[in-house]
Amino acid sequence: MIAQPSYKSAVEWIALNDNPGAAELPETLEGYLTVALVADLFGVDLKRVAEDVANFRERQGAPKNE
Repeated sequence: MIAQPSYKSAVEWIALNDNPGAAELPETLEGYLTVALVADLFGVDLKRVAEDVANFRERQGAPKNE
């Protein structure tokens, strides 16, 4: 049986695999194809996905980019 993907897992995957470790502003992350894909697949606003990716990276130790 295949596990159902979750929004949280998708955000974590982007944070860890798409230019990993970079502390980018959410406005920059909004331009990522992977962010747009997750927003579309899960019916979430593009800005929210970008913010969630940035927040996850910050919690994982990426320097805060203000």
